[in-house]
Amino acid sequence: MRAGYKTISVSYLKGRPIEAAVLLLLAVSAASYGGVLPWTISLIEIIAVGFSASWLDRMVRQQAIEWIPMRFGVWIALLFLYWGIIVMSPFSFMKTAYQYATAQEMFLYGAYILIGSMLMQSITKRAQLERIIVGLSVMGFIISIIFVLRCFGRGIPGGFINRNHFCAFVGMIIPSVLGFFIARQSLRQRYLVTQGYTSFYAQQTLLLFGIVVMGAAVFLSMSRAGIAGFLAAMIFMASAGAGRASLRGRIWQIAAALMLLAVLVQWLAGQAVSERLWSLTAKQTIHYLGGRFPLWQTAWDVFKRHPLFGTGLGTFPYVFTQFHPDQTMRYTHAHNDILEFLAENGLIGFLLATMGVYFFTRMVIQILPKRHDPWVVSMSLGCLGSLVSIAIHSFFDFSLHIPANALLMIIVSVVLIATLFFQADASGESVRFPQKAVAFSRSIPRRLILKFAVGLGTAGFIVLAVKPAIGEQYFRAALKKRQSAATVYEFEEASALLKRALWYEPKNAEYSYQLGKTYLAQSVFVSPSGAYDTTTSLLAKALDAYQRAVVLSPQQGKYYQSLGWAYEQFVKLGIFNDARALAKDAFKSAVRLEPYNTFRSAVCAHRLFPLSEYHGLGP
Repeated sequence: MRAGYKTISVSYLKGRPIEAAVLLLLAVSAASYGGVLPWTISLIEIIAVGFSASWLDRMVRQQAIEWIPMRFGVWIALLFLYWGIIVMSPFSFMKTAYQYATAQEMFLYGAYILIGSMLMQSITKRAQLERIIVGLSVMGFIISIIFVLRCFGRGIPGGFINRNHFCAFVGMIIPSVLGFFIARQSLRQRYLVTQGYTSFYAQQTLLLFGIVVMGAAVFLSMSRAGIAGFLAAMIFMASAGAGRASLRGRIWQIAAALMLLAVLVQWLAGQAVSERLWSLTAKQTIHYLGGRFPLWQTAWDVFKRHPLFGTGLGTFPYVFTQFHPDQTMRYTHAHNDILEFLAENGLIGFLLATMGVYFFTRMVIQILPKRHDPWVVSMSLGCLGSLVSIAIHSFFDFSLHIPANALLMIIVSVVLIATLFFQADASGESVRFPQKAVAFSRSIPRRLILKFAVGLGTAGFIVLAVKPAIGEQYFRAALKKRQSAATVYEFEEASALLKRALWYEPKNAEYSYQLGKTYLAQSVFVSPSGAYDTTTSLLAKALDAYQRAVVLSPQQGKYYQSLGWAYEQFVKLGIFNDARALAKDAFKSAVRLEPYNTFRSAVCAHRLFPLSEYHGLGP
């Protein structure tokens, strides 16, 4: 092998362990409330780092770095480069509103891409694709059964918290499994020879039963966006399949599955589902979209304020209060993944992502019409149906911000790409990706250095993945301790726990903010006589914690309000002359950052006029 680029045939990562690990990771994510728990996110990132380390180690042993060249991958790499620049930028006009949130979100997205890349590297055979789809069908069936039992009053723990996110998850699985069902039918004679008549039709019956049960769960979820996405996927598959000569005789299978689904839904809860679906009168539509239009308008206003670079990945909940008029609820997402991405990443980030989607779609459009193998066409249309479903759903929700849904979308996309490159000819059946490699020196010292670098990098990234979960555990324990604190010693224990959380995650502004609140709660501890026992050292610590929170996340009105209150205590004590002016500036900043929050404005106004009168609310 000589240095330079060339298409080569080299050994891939071992497929079965990676398939099992990815499917197990997806199952754990789906079972643990969609993967939103900190430890689940850490697990996703650790698995991604482990896969990458295995791939790099294999490359070192082969003295060649290999990869699958995909044009859309270049734009994904550019998008990550853009995010890195935003995180590290010293310029205010292109700086993220909250560096910690952007870095954490970027790390998670990178884990998704690494898992997808390593899974793609591992797929070489038809059997691997079939095992992945079977795994998804079993997973979707079990989760659907659990959800249906919940609908009928069974208190089963685990699974998705939000029915809309559950619907998005299962709505992605159904089209892929249906495409697999049709693909098996198209190769019936082959399967009859290898599996036997009884085994083949038993498996087909189980697949069809699973499809119907999952479809019934989609309708029982009462998620209108999810149901719309599911039906759009079915229409897409039927219309696209009708235009292919190899599948014209198979469209009835989609119709049969939908008919069985309708019968099951009618039997389980036909009236409730019908009332939900037909409730979209003009009044109901206004009510349904009335809660989303202001959020969409908020996201658009954020984009107009920061059109080029956005506010930074993952920062929507931190800038939300500056633009949204309804402060009775605090939203973490815009209920529209496209608009939220535009607001957070600006025009530059949005165009980079759009170019990646464009080249991905272009690749599918270029390859799929040339494929006439009914197995390939059926599997491809099923995966495309899954992507259509989640695309429709994401326009009305934030399903792709749920790790289980995002990971499933990556898996389905990988299966689609591998299916498009599947070839069955005289030389055998295999997934034949175009592959490139660049060779490097075979010298033992360099290989040892590279292995050491891979090991060191892997250990470092694993530490980065684990730290947020550990910090969150200490943080939750501290809040629980402070809530029940009845003595100074218990307040000190809560402070110690928060300082331990900050040791793991020093850039988390919320940890600093809560540490400041804990110090103030300890300094303003009510004695039996009702007097305040105020200590200057604790006030100074609280002030320092609030200042650190404001520096880390300067878009939070509550941070400035608490900072102003801490300065106000120094005014009362007469410790330094600038405290009065600093307190006024902090209260004004709190009002400026949350102009629609009447409670915040009232509290700050009470402190500002006049600042010398000391009564009213604390932080």
